[in-house]
Amino acid sequence: MRRLALALLVLLPALAEEAKPSVLRYARGGDSVRLDPAAISDGESAKVTQQVFDTLVRFKTSGFDLEPALAERWEQDGTGLAWTFHLRAGVTFHDGTPLTAAVAKASLERLKDPACPYASSFTVIRTMEASDDLTLVLKLERPYSPLLRNLAMFCAAIVPPSAAKDPAAFARAPVGTGPFRFVSWSPNEKIVLKAYEGHWDGRPAADTLLFLPVPDNAKRLKLLETGGADLIDGISLTDAASVEANPALKLHAVRPGANLAYLAFHTGKKPFDDPRVRRALAMAVDRAGIVKHLFSGRAAAAESVIPEGFLGHEDTPFVPFDPAAAKQLLAEAGFPNGFETELWAMPNPRPYLPEPRRVAQAIQANLLAIGVKAKIVSPEWAAYLEGIQTGQHPMCLMGWTTDNGDPDNFAYVLLDKDNATKGAASNVSFYADASVH
Repeated sequence: MRRLALALLVLLPALAEEAKPSVLRYARGGDSVRLDPAAISDGESAKVTQQVFDTLVRFKTSGFDLEPALAERWEQDGTGLAWTFHLRAGVTFHDGTPLTAAVAKASLERLKDPACPYASSFTVIRTMEASDDLTLVLKLERPYSPLLRNLAMFCAAIVPPSAAKDPAAFARAPVGTGPFRFVSWSPNEKIVLKAYEGHWDGRPAADTLLFLPVPDNAKRLKLLETGGADLIDGISLTDAASVEANPALKLHAVRPGANLAYLAFHTGKKPFDDPRVRRALAMAVDRAGIVKHLFSGRAAAAESVIPEGFLGHEDTPFVPFDPAAAKQLLAEAGFPNGFETELWAMPNPRPYLPEPRRVAQAIQANLLAIGVKAKIVSPEWAAYLEGIQTGQHPMCLMGWTTDNGDPDNFAYVLLDKDNATKGAASNVSFYADASVH
């Protein structure tokens, strides 16, 4: 596991806070998969839906503190089992549909559908009731401290009744209450959003927001340098120093990343059902070398599934880099000469893995040193997500950026058996242990 220590965003000086561009061109590492917030789990889709939709509560601009959004206030009863949300009056969706408590109730009920990737985060909600046009009451099975943070996640965005009529069409042409309204989507070319004049929190600064998928990091940076984009993310860490030295560019966000990159073994597939095999391969991976050479030292080797700075983080020593011991452990597991397998690696950069292909190649070389021949498999992004969520991989590179700043959002999402359901898995190792649960 490796924790990326930088969240990188690059922009031109023309995009200083006081500037109000008519068109903002945002080049990113990949296209969205779909645009229904309750049906997605990937960041490239969420980047768009967070502009089109609003949630009941939202995170403040910096950090994980909460503030009102579609709900202007809320309270809980003394037991923590009932939460009452008072919605803003006069809010409308982009198609003119008014926001009501009944609409919000129907929207949130979709989160309990097992097909929703985040369903497990909302099973604690026992009932939902619209007590009047603008009052929504949630009753829980038990007190649950992450509830408000979960309701601020992108998946909990409030959608109109039209979403239920044709979910597939809605996922291609969404309607929300957010600061931008959807205009068009040309797959693998661009997504176009326009400012929503009637937004409850005021009109956004830009008239038009364009999302441009550019998977190659170097091409994306070049597009920025030549004026073809105003804003990019996910630059190669090896380019960070040159960006910092370029007076025409501004490295906008450099901070510890609330994320995690990891190598997952499918524990339901042989030989990865044997802990000795998993431990051997973990010991064979030179994490320090990867951090030094592929992250330019701008990352930290993770010692916990919960990143540093989060409640519950502990630096528990990880298995050492020891190829000789790894080879011996493989022999004890019945593989003295290693074996052949596949290593799935995403084709486009992620915040936690700016150069996934190079990391996969480094791991491939490490494994070959102990006799394990791993073929790298890199389907396009949507197929990659579907493949690992349905368990097609023996091993895969994956990562997680927190949705809500709560340690539950790492440990539970990535390790609990509730999230190992094929087709919607976020626990892509399919690890299931009753005591851990």
